[in-house]
Amino acid sequence: MSRLAVILRLAVRDLVDEWPNAACLVVVVAAAAAPLLLLLAIRDGVVGQMRAELTRFPASRELVSIGQPRVTWPMIVGLQRRPEVDFVVPRTRLLAASAVIEVPFGRSAVDLVPTGPGDPLINRPKGDGIVLSDQAARIIRARPGQTVTLIISRTRPNGERQTVQLPTRVSAILPPGQSSRQIVLLDAQYLVATEIYREDETVADFDAALTLAKATFKTRVYSGLRIYARSVDDLAAVRTMLLALGIETDSRLEEARLVQRLDQSLGTIIAVLATVAASGLAVSLAAAQWGWVERRRSDLGYLRLIGLDRSELMLLPLFIGLIVTIVGMGIATGLGVLGHLAVNSLFAGMLGGLATISALSPGHVAQVGLLAGVASLLASILGSLAARRIGPAVALREQTR
Repeated sequence: MSRLAVILRLAVRDLVDEWPNAACLVVVVAAAAAPLLLLLAIRDGVVGQMRAELTRFPASRELVSIGQPRVTWPMIVGLQRRPEVDFVVPRTRLLAASAVIEVPFGRSAVDLVPTGPGDPLINRPKGDGIVLSDQAARIIRARPGQTVTLIISRTRPNGERQTVQLPTRVSAILPPGQSSRQIVLLDAQYLVATEIYREDETVADFDAALTLAKATFKTRVYSGLRIYARSVDDLAAVRTMLLALGIETDSRLEEARLVQRLDQSLGTIIAVLATVAASGLAVSLAAAQWGWVERRRSDLGYLRLIGLDRSELMLLPLFIGLIVTIVGMGIATGLGVLGHLAVNSLFAGMLGGLATISALSPGHVAQVGLLAGVASLLASILGSLAARRIGPAVALREQTR
Protein backbone atom coordinates (compact mmCIF):
# COMPACT_ATOMS: atom_id res chain seq x y z
CA MET A 1 0.00 0.00 0.00
CA SER A 2 1.40 3.41 -0.99
CA ARG A 3 2.08 6.01 1.68
CA LEU A 4 -0.58 8.26 0.11
CA ALA A 5 -3.16 5.51 0.48
CA VAL A 6 -2.08 5.02 4.09
CA ILE A 7 -2.63 8.71 4.83
CA LEU A 8 -6.06 8.62 3.16
CA ARG A 9 -6.98 5.55 5.20
CA LEU A 10 -5.86 7.30 8.39
CA ALA A 11 -8.06 10.29 7.51
CA VAL A 12 -11.10 8.05 7.01
CA ARG A 13 -10.45 6.15 10.25
CA ASP A 14 -10.09 9.38 12.17
CA LEU A 15 -13.41 10.71 10.84
CA VAL A 16 -15.09 7.43 11.79
CA ASP A 17 -13.59 7.51 15.28
CA GLU A 18 -14.71 11.11 15.78
CA TRP A 19 -17.98 10.75 13.91
CA PRO A 20 -19.95 13.28 16.02
CA ASN A 21 -17.45 16.02 15.15
CA ALA A 22 -17.30 14.82 11.55
CA ALA A 23 -21.10 14.88 11.30
CA CYS A 24 -21.16 18.47 12.57
CA LEU A 25 -18.65 19.51 9.90
CA VAL A 26 -20.66 17.76 7.19
CA VAL A 27 -23.79 19.58 8.33
CA VAL A 28 -21.90 22.90 8.21
CA VAL A 29 -20.90 22.26 4.59
CA ALA A 30 -24.41 21.14 3.59
CA ALA A 31 -26.04 24.09 5.36
CA ALA A 32 -23.82 26.53 3.49
CA ALA A 33 -24.08 24.87 0.07
CA ALA A 34 -27.76 23.87 -0.17
CA PRO A 35 -29.24 27.42 -0.10
CA LEU A 36 -26.73 28.56 -2.72
CA LEU A 37 -27.73 25.68 -4.98
CA LEU A 38 -31.39 26.61 -4.70
CA LEU A 39 -30.71 30.33 -5.28
CA LEU A 40 -28.71 29.58 -8.43
CA ALA A 41 -31.47 27.27 -9.65
CA ILE A 42 -34.17 29.89 -9.02
CA ARG A 43 -32.15 32.64 -10.73
CA ASP A 44 -31.55 30.54 -13.83
CA GLY A 45 -35.13 29.29 -13.79
CA VAL A 46 -36.76 32.72 -13.59
CA VAL A 47 -34.29 34.71 -15.67
CA GLY A 48 -33.73 31.90 -18.14
CA GLN A 49 -37.43 31.49 -18.79
CA MET A 50 -37.98 35.24 -19.10
CA ARG A 51 -35.12 35.41 -21.58
CA ALA A 52 -36.45 32.38 -23.47
CA GLU A 53 -39.89 33.98 -23.65
CA LEU A 54 -38.36 37.23 -24.85
CA THR A 55 -36.30 35.50 -27.54
CA ARG A 56 -38.96 32.99 -28.50
CA PHE A 57 -39.81 34.96 -31.63
CA PRO A 58 -37.34 36.86 -33.83
CA ALA A 59 -39.56 39.94 -33.54
CA SER A 60 -38.07 40.50 -30.08
CA ARG A 61 -34.74 41.26 -31.79
CA GLU A 62 -36.22 43.58 -34.39
CA LEU A 63 -35.65 47.33 -34.42
CA VAL A 64 -38.28 49.28 -36.36
CA SER A 65 -37.12 52.54 -37.92
CA ILE A 66 -39.32 55.53 -37.07
CA GLY A 67 -40.27 58.14 -39.65
CA GLN A 68 -38.53 58.19 -43.01
CA PRO A 69 -34.78 58.31 -42.38
CA ARG A 70 -32.32 58.59 -45.24
CA VAL A 71 -30.83 55.12 -45.76
CA THR A 72 -28.20 54.37 -48.40
CA TRP A 73 -26.69 51.10 -49.57
CA PRO A 74 -23.25 51.83 -48.01
CA MET A 75 -25.05 52.23 -44.66
CA ILE A 76 -26.71 48.84 -45.18
CA VAL A 77 -23.37 47.20 -46.03
CA GLY A 78 -21.73 48.79 -42.98
CA LEU A 79 -24.46 47.44 -40.71
CA GLN A 80 -24.24 43.98 -42.28
CA ARG A 81 -20.58 43.81 -41.31
CA ARG A 82 -21.23 44.51 -37.63
CA PRO A 83 -21.19 41.39 -35.45
CA GLU A 84 -24.12 42.70 -33.39
CA VAL A 85 -26.38 42.78 -36.46
CA ASP A 86 -28.02 39.55 -37.59
CA PHE A 87 -30.00 40.79 -40.58
CA VAL A 88 -30.68 44.07 -42.34
CA VAL A 89 -32.44 44.96 -45.57
CA PRO A 90 -33.59 48.34 -46.97
CA ARG A 91 -37.26 49.26 -46.82
CA THR A 92 -39.35 51.39 -49.15
CA ARG A 93 -41.94 53.97 -48.13
CA LEU A 94 -44.78 52.38 -46.22
CA LEU A 95 -47.45 53.92 -48.48
CA ALA A 96 -45.95 52.03 -51.42
CA ALA A 97 -45.62 48.76 -49.52
CA SER A 98 -49.16 47.47 -49.83
CA ALA A 99 -51.00 45.14 -52.17
CA VAL A 100 -53.92 42.78 -52.45
CA ILE A 101 -53.45 39.02 -52.48
CA GLU A 102 -56.08 36.96 -54.25
CA VAL A 103 -57.01 33.29 -54.45
CA PRO A 104 -60.08 31.61 -55.94
CA PHE A 105 -61.68 31.68 -52.49
CA GLY A 106 -61.24 35.39 -51.84
CA ARG A 107 -58.81 38.25 -51.41
CA SER A 108 -57.21 40.30 -48.66
CA ALA A 109 -55.19 43.50 -48.33
CA VAL A 110 -51.62 42.85 -47.16
CA ASP A 111 -48.50 44.77 -46.27
CA LEU A 112 -45.38 44.04 -48.29
CA VAL A 113 -42.25 43.36 -46.24
CA PRO A 114 -38.77 43.06 -47.80
CA THR A 115 -36.75 39.93 -47.17
CA GLY A 116 -33.40 38.51 -48.19
CA PRO A 117 -30.76 35.91 -47.35
CA GLY A 118 -30.54 35.16 -43.65
CA ASP A 119 -33.97 36.51 -42.75
CA PRO A 120 -34.61 35.51 -39.10
CA LEU A 121 -38.29 34.94 -39.78
CA ILE A 122 -37.70 32.41 -42.55
CA ASN A 123 -35.18 31.42 -45.17
CA ARG A 124 -35.28 33.44 -48.32
CA PRO A 125 -37.96 32.15 -50.73
CA LYS A 126 -36.67 30.34 -53.77
CA GLY A 127 -37.28 32.01 -57.10
CA ASP A 128 -40.28 34.33 -57.08
CA GLY A 129 -41.92 32.63 -54.13
CA ILE A 130 -43.42 34.63 -51.30
CA VAL A 131 -43.94 33.96 -47.62
CA LEU A 132 -47.24 34.71 -45.90
CA SER A 133 -47.83 35.47 -42.27
CA ASP A 134 -50.12 33.04 -40.50
CA GLN A 135 -52.74 35.79 -40.22
CA ALA A 136 -52.77 36.46 -43.97
CA ALA A 137 -52.75 32.76 -44.86
CA ARG A 138 -55.74 32.01 -42.63
CA ILE A 139 -57.84 34.81 -44.11
CA ILE A 140 -57.41 33.62 -47.70
CA ARG A 141 -56.97 29.95 -46.72
CA ALA A 142 -53.65 29.69 -48.53
CA ARG A 143 -51.19 26.85 -48.09
CA PRO A 144 -47.53 26.27 -49.02
CA GLY A 145 -47.05 25.44 -52.69
CA GLN A 146 -50.28 27.12 -53.75
CA THR A 147 -50.26 29.72 -56.51
CA VAL A 148 -51.77 33.06 -55.54
CA THR A 149 -52.11 36.39 -57.32
CA LEU A 150 -50.46 39.51 -55.99
CA ILE A 151 -52.38 42.58 -57.20
CA ILE A 152 -50.57 45.92 -57.33
CA SER A 153 -52.42 48.99 -58.48
CA ARG A 154 -51.55 52.61 -59.23
CA THR A 155 -53.36 55.78 -60.24
CA ARG A 156 -51.95 57.84 -63.11
CA PRO A 157 -51.97 61.67 -63.03
CA ASN A 158 -54.92 61.66 -65.45
CA GLY A 159 -56.94 59.60 -62.97
CA GLU A 160 -56.57 56.32 -64.84
CA ARG A 161 -56.26 53.35 -62.49
CA GLN A 162 -53.89 50.61 -63.61
CA THR A 163 -53.50 47.19 -62.08
CA VAL A 164 -50.86 44.50 -62.47
CA GLN A 165 -51.49 40.91 -61.47
CA LEU A 166 -48.47 38.84 -60.48
CA PRO A 167 -49.10 35.09 -60.15
CA THR A 168 -46.68 33.72 -57.58
CA ARG A 169 -46.17 30.67 -55.45
CA VAL A 170 -46.50 30.55 -51.67
CA SER A 171 -43.20 29.03 -50.63
CA ALA A 172 -43.90 29.07 -46.89
CA ILE A 173 -46.18 30.33 -44.14
CA LEU A 174 -44.82 31.85 -40.96
CA PRO A 175 -45.55 29.95 -37.74
CA PRO A 176 -48.31 31.41 -35.56
CA GLY A 177 -47.08 34.24 -33.39
CA GLN A 178 -44.28 35.36 -35.69
CA SER A 179 -46.37 38.30 -36.87
CA SER A 180 -49.76 39.65 -35.86
CA ARG A 181 -50.13 41.54 -39.15
CA GLN A 182 -51.27 40.44 -42.58
CA ILE A 183 -47.92 40.53 -44.36
CA VAL A 184 -46.25 39.13 -47.44
CA LEU A 185 -42.49 38.71 -47.38
CA LEU A 186 -40.89 39.01 -50.81
CA ASP A 187 -37.55 39.89 -52.33
CA ALA A 188 -36.57 43.48 -51.56
CA GLN A 189 -36.08 44.22 -55.27
CA TYR A 190 -39.75 43.46 -55.93
CA LEU A 191 -40.68 45.90 -53.20
CA VAL A 192 -38.52 48.58 -54.85
CA ALA A 193 -40.17 47.75 -58.17
CA THR A 194 -43.57 48.25 -56.54
CA GLU A 195 -42.51 51.68 -55.29
CA ILE A 196 -41.16 52.67 -58.71
CA TYR A 197 -44.28 51.39 -60.47
CA ARG A 198 -46.53 53.46 -58.22
CA GLU A 199 -44.51 56.66 -58.01
CA ASP A 200 -42.70 56.98 -61.35
CA GLU A 201 -45.25 57.88 -64.02
CA THR A 202 -42.64 57.46 -66.77
CA VAL A 203 -42.47 53.72 -66.11
CA ALA A 204 -44.75 51.96 -68.57
CA ASP A 205 -45.39 48.72 -66.71
CA PHE A 206 -44.26 46.57 -63.79
CA ASP A 207 -41.64 44.71 -65.85
CA ALA A 208 -39.95 48.02 -66.62
CA ALA A 209 -40.17 48.97 -62.95
CA LEU A 210 -38.54 45.66 -61.95
CA THR A 211 -35.72 46.16 -64.45
CA LEU A 212 -35.11 49.66 -63.11
CA ALA A 213 -35.25 48.40 -59.52
CA LYS A 214 -32.54 45.80 -60.18
CA ALA A 215 -30.36 48.37 -61.95
CA THR A 216 -30.62 51.01 -59.21
CA PHE A 217 -30.99 48.79 -56.14
CA LYS A 218 -27.58 49.70 -54.67
CA THR A 219 -27.67 53.37 -55.63
CA ARG A 220 -31.12 54.33 -54.38
CA VAL A 221 -31.90 56.24 -51.20
CA TYR A 222 -34.35 54.31 -49.03
CA SER A 223 -36.75 55.58 -46.41
CA GLY A 224 -36.18 52.93 -43.78
CA LEU A 225 -34.75 49.54 -43.03
CA ARG A 226 -35.69 46.22 -41.53
CA ILE A 227 -33.02 45.20 -39.04
CA TYR A 228 -32.55 42.49 -36.40
CA ALA A 229 -29.97 42.32 -33.63
CA ARG A 230 -28.07 39.06 -33.23
CA SER A 231 -29.49 38.67 -29.72
CA VAL A 232 -31.62 40.67 -27.30
CA ASP A 233 -28.41 41.58 -25.49
CA ASP A 234 -27.25 43.35 -28.67
CA LEU A 235 -30.34 45.55 -28.98
CA ALA A 236 -28.76 48.47 -27.12
CA ALA A 237 -25.59 48.37 -29.23
CA VAL A 238 -27.54 48.23 -32.51
CA ARG A 239 -29.82 51.06 -31.37
CA THR A 240 -26.74 53.19 -30.62
CA MET A 241 -25.31 52.43 -34.08
CA LEU A 242 -28.53 53.48 -35.75
CA LEU A 243 -28.80 56.68 -33.71
CA ALA A 244 -25.27 57.56 -34.84
CA LEU A 245 -26.56 57.21 -38.42
CA GLY A 246 -29.52 59.46 -37.66
CA ILE A 247 -32.04 56.61 -37.54
CA GLU A 248 -34.44 56.47 -34.61
CA THR A 249 -35.96 53.09 -33.81
CA ASP A 250 -38.54 51.37 -31.68
CA SER A 251 -37.79 47.97 -30.15
CA ARG A 252 -38.23 45.73 -27.11
CA LEU A 253 -35.05 47.13 -25.60
CA GLU A 254 -36.68 48.03 -22.29
CA GLU A 255 -37.93 44.47 -21.84
CA ALA A 256 -34.44 43.16 -22.59
CA ARG A 257 -32.94 45.63 -20.11
CA LEU A 258 -35.41 44.52 -17.45
CA VAL A 259 -34.27 40.91 -17.84
CA GLN A 260 -30.62 41.98 -17.81
CA ARG A 261 -31.10 44.09 -14.67
CA LEU A 262 -32.90 41.23 -12.94
CA ASP A 263 -30.11 38.84 -13.91
CA GLN A 264 -27.43 41.25 -12.68
CA SER A 265 -29.27 41.98 -9.43
CA LEU A 266 -29.81 38.33 -8.61
CA GLY A 267 -26.22 37.59 -9.59
CA THR A 268 -24.97 40.28 -7.20
CA ILE A 269 -27.16 39.00 -4.36
CA ILE A 270 -25.96 35.44 -4.91
CA ALA A 271 -22.32 36.59 -5.10
CA VAL A 272 -22.65 38.40 -1.76
CA LEU A 273 -24.36 35.43 -0.12
CA ALA A 274 -21.79 33.05 -1.60
CA THR A 275 -18.95 35.18 -0.21
CA VAL A 276 -20.53 35.26 3.24
CA ALA A 277 -21.28 31.52 3.16
CA ALA A 278 -17.79 30.61 1.93
CA SER A 279 -16.17 32.85 4.56
CA GLY A 280 -18.27 31.35 7.33
CA LEU A 281 -17.55 27.85 6.07
CA ALA A 282 -13.82 28.51 5.89
CA VAL A 283 -13.72 29.95 9.42
CA SER A 284 -15.76 27.05 10.84
CA LEU A 285 -13.63 24.40 9.16
CA ALA A 286 -10.41 26.20 10.06
CA ALA A 287 -11.39 26.27 13.73
CA ALA A 288 -12.35 22.60 13.56
CA GLN A 289 -9.06 21.68 11.86
CA TRP A 290 -7.05 23.61 14.42
CA GLY A 291 -8.90 21.90 17.25
CA TRP A 292 -8.34 18.51 15.62
CA VAL A 293 -4.58 19.08 15.41
CA GLU A 294 -4.44 20.11 19.07
CA ARG A 295 -6.39 17.02 20.13
CA ARG A 296 -4.22 14.75 17.99
CA ARG A 297 -0.81 16.21 18.81
CA SER A 298 0.39 13.01 20.47
CA ASP A 299 -0.93 10.79 17.67
CA LEU A 300 0.60 13.01 15.01
CA GLY A 301 3.90 12.90 16.90
CA TYR A 302 3.83 9.08 16.83
CA LEU A 303 3.21 9.20 13.06
CA ARG A 304 6.33 11.34 12.73
CA LEU A 305 8.17 8.88 14.96
CA ILE A 306 7.32 5.87 12.77
CA GLY A 307 8.52 7.57 9.61
CA LEU A 308 6.01 10.07 8.16
CA ASP A 309 7.73 13.29 7.12
CA ARG A 310 6.31 16.80 7.52
CA SER A 311 4.84 17.02 3.99
CA GLU A 312 3.02 13.71 4.41
CA LEU A 313 1.66 14.75 7.78
CA MET A 314 0.34 17.96 6.22
CA LEU A 315 -1.83 15.86 3.88
CA LEU A 316 -3.95 14.51 6.74
CA PRO A 317 -5.92 17.75 7.35
CA LEU A 318 -6.27 18.21 3.59
CA PHE A 319 -7.75 14.74 3.12
CA ILE A 320 -10.07 15.19 6.09
CA GLY A 321 -11.32 18.51 4.67
CA LEU A 322 -11.77 16.94 1.23
CA ILE A 323 -13.82 14.02 2.56
CA VAL A 324 -16.01 16.29 4.68
CA THR A 325 -16.63 18.58 1.69
CA ILE A 326 -17.54 15.70 -0.65
CA VAL A 327 -20.00 14.19 1.82
CA GLY A 328 -21.44 17.61 2.67
CA MET A 329 -21.89 18.46 -1.02
CA GLY A 330 -23.64 15.13 -1.56
CA ILE A 331 -26.15 15.97 1.15
CA ALA A 332 -26.47 19.56 -0.13
CA THR A 333 -27.21 18.27 -3.63
CA GLY A 334 -29.96 16.04 -2.28
CA LEU A 335 -31.46 18.94 -0.35
CA GLY A 336 -31.13 21.16 -3.42
CA VAL A 337 -33.03 18.66 -5.56
CA LEU A 338 -35.80 18.44 -2.96
CA GLY A 339 -35.98 22.24 -2.75
CA HIS A 340 -35.99 22.50 -6.54
CA LEU A 341 -38.93 20.09 -6.80
CA ALA A 342 -40.80 21.80 -3.96
CA VAL A 343 -40.41 25.29 -5.44
CA ASN A 344 -41.60 24.19 -8.87
CA SER A 345 -44.52 22.32 -7.35
CA LEU A 346 -45.63 25.21 -5.14
CA PHE A 347 -45.03 28.25 -7.35
CA ALA A 348 -45.05 27.12 -11.00
CA GLY A 349 -47.60 29.15 -12.98
CA MET A 350 -48.11 31.64 -10.13
CA LEU A 351 -45.36 34.16 -10.94
CA GLY A 352 -46.19 35.95 -14.15
CA GLY A 353 -47.22 32.75 -15.84
CA LEU A 354 -43.74 31.22 -15.54
CA ALA A 355 -44.04 27.47 -16.00
CA THR A 356 -40.77 26.75 -14.17
CA ILE A 357 -39.33 28.69 -11.25
CA SER A 358 -36.29 26.58 -10.47
CA ALA A 359 -33.86 25.05 -12.98
CA LEU A 360 -31.24 23.06 -11.07
CA SER A 361 -28.41 21.74 -13.22
CA PRO A 362 -25.11 19.85 -12.75
CA GLY A 363 -23.38 23.14 -13.50
CA HIS A 364 -24.83 24.63 -10.32
CA VAL A 365 -23.55 21.69 -8.28
CA ALA A 366 -20.12 22.12 -9.86
CA GLN A 367 -20.04 25.86 -9.08
CA VAL A 368 -21.08 25.46 -5.45
CA GLY A 369 -18.84 22.40 -5.08
CA LEU A 370 -15.86 24.41 -6.33
CA LEU A 371 -16.67 27.21 -3.89
CA ALA A 372 -16.97 24.77 -0.98
CA GLY A 373 -13.76 23.04 -2.07
CA VAL A 374 -11.81 26.30 -2.09
CA ALA A 375 -13.17 27.25 1.35
CA SER A 376 -12.29 23.79 2.67
CA LEU A 377 -8.80 23.96 1.15
CA LEU A 378 -8.09 27.32 2.76
CA ALA A 379 -9.31 26.00 6.12
CA SER A 380 -7.29 22.80 5.78
CA ILE A 381 -4.12 24.75 5.05
CA LEU A 382 -4.32 26.20 8.56
CA GLY A 383 -4.56 22.69 10.00
CA SER A 384 -1.72 21.50 7.78
CA LEU A 385 0.55 24.33 8.91
CA ALA A 386 -0.24 23.49 12.53
CA ALA A 387 0.48 19.79 11.91
CA ARG A 388 3.75 20.64 10.19
CA ARG A 389 5.19 22.01 13.43
CA ILE A 390 4.69 18.70 15.25
CA GLY A 391 7.83 16.58 15.46
CA PRO A 392 8.68 13.11 16.87
CA ALA A 393 9.71 14.70 20.18
CA VAL A 394 6.05 15.43 20.94
CA ALA A 395 5.30 11.70 21.12
CA LEU A 396 8.33 11.05 23.32
CA ARG A 397 7.34 13.81 25.74
CA GLU A 398 3.80 12.47 25.93
CA GLN A 399 5.17 8.97 26.67
CA THR A 400 7.35 10.17 29.55
CA ARG A 401 4.50 11.90 31.30
